[in-house]
Amino acid sequence: MLNVSRRIVAALLCSTTIASNQIAIASPTVPVAKQNPPQLLLAQAGDRDYCINQVENNTRQILLKLIELEKFNLNYHANVAKQGRWKGWRYFITQEGNNLISLGGCTTGMVERVSKFNSNRRLHRNTLETGNALAMAGQLTGAGGSSVEFLINGYHEIEARRKGYGPKAAKEKVLAIRNDIDTLLLERQKLMNNLQSVCTDTKYIALARAEEPVLIDIRDISLDEFKQFHLHLRRALAFQQSLYLGDVARNVVGAFGNRQGWRANKTGNRTSNTCAGILFEISGVITMLNPLVSRGVGKLAEKYEARRIRPCMDGVNPADVEKLAADLERVRLIANSPELERADLPLIRSAMYSQHEVGVRKQIHIEEAQERAGVLTAAENVFSGTLIGSTKIASGVLFHIAGLKYYNNNRETNIFLGVAGIVGAVGLTYGTAETARIQIKRELQYQRAKKKHELPGQIMKDRMAKLEEMEKSLQAPTPISFVPHAAQDAEPDMRM
Repeated sequence: MLNVSRRIVAALLCSTTIASNQIAIASPTVPVAKQNPPQLLLAQAGDRDYCINQVENNTRQILLKLIELEKFNLNYHANVAKQGRWKGWRYFITQEGNNLISLGGCTTGMVERVSKFNSNRRLHRNTLETGNALAMAGQLTGAGGSSVEFLINGYHEIEARRKGYGPKAAKEKVLAIRNDIDTLLLERQKLMNNLQSVCTDTKYIALARAEEPVLIDIRDISLDEFKQFHLHLRRALAFQQSLYLGDVARNVVGAFGNRQGWRANKTGNRTSNTCAGILFEISGVITMLNPLVSRGVGKLAEKYEARRIRPCMDGVNPADVEKLAADLERVRLIANSPELERADLPLIRSAMYSQHEVGVRKQIHIEEAQERAGVLTAAENVFSGTLIGSTKIASGVLFHIAGLKYYNNNRETNIFLGVAGIVGAVGLTYGTAETARIQIKRELQYQRAKKKHELPGQIMKDRMAKLEEMEKSLQAPTPISFVPHAAQDAEPDMRM
């Protein structure tokens, strides 16, 4: 009877349990429990492994956001103010063509006039007209080449904006990523407090706390990198576009000056030389001022963009690779401790941080080299513009005087215009040699950097490949089960 009673009681309890479960399922007011992510199912809330994996998952999300920011930086650099492989050669060909054709025309007229300085022979009008026509054609060639480069830059800028790399879109994208990173860092602090409450003082806690400065360092360096890329590229684009417009202006004005000189020879009305001289003077002034004005336009664009992206940089420390290296060294020392020998993820992240440091150092080296080259090029442009522009102004003054004062004096007009041709030929000869020197130097530097694998494109391609590799390794996180090394040693071996 006792056994029968126990079976009846057990049956009643089972029936009650089943009925209550059915009622709970049928009731619409009972909330359904939300499932936790798979990587957090190692233990229940409050358990050490559970808290550790929460911190690990948070760190993984921060790293993915940092990788997203760095990838955006590299893509931004590749799409904004794009400089194609043959851009320099295109510009060189048109500008050297301008110099050579103009020099040929200038020399043609100059030789004809100088040869008749001490002679009463008549000047060959066709020869003088040919010289003016060649100089006009050369300057129109230069104007056309600069116009093409201006339009190509404009096309690349439109394409960059379509891809989301315009100034406004870039600012909003970077600011959104930064806000996500900052939110995750705040969440990490709370998770660390939870871990501290359920876990004794272990190496993992020391490691997690040592990683936080590294994450902040990488965030600051990545944001500073975006700032440098953004300001440099926007300044370079504004500088180039202004320089191309100046080139078009000086060459078109100079071509009209040659047109007036041609007209004076064609019609015999030497007062046209006055107009030619004024136009040559204006062309010379533009030539002298163009490098300075273009540089000023670039600086203004840089200051404007610095104000635009200020919200992205508020509270961000200046990039300090040496601080990152010191913080990384502390992480490596803790990650290699025996207590963490079963925790692979901290070691993997330590390797990632080291790769990031190497990539950043290479990028800084390239940027510093480009900055030095830019300063040298700017100085060379100012010097060349001053020399070539001054010869154009001097030539224009001589044309101006001849047309204004000696328009009825054949001999004096010929002497003044012959000397103007000599002065112009000096400037054009220097311009021809300088343009060739700059292009040869640029090509040698390109080939040398390519051989050493130090081209900006090569460095960025390597960085992008590393980031892709890191991202893949973080996409599917593996939960870790933290077992202190000391506990393993204390546990007796029960195997036979």
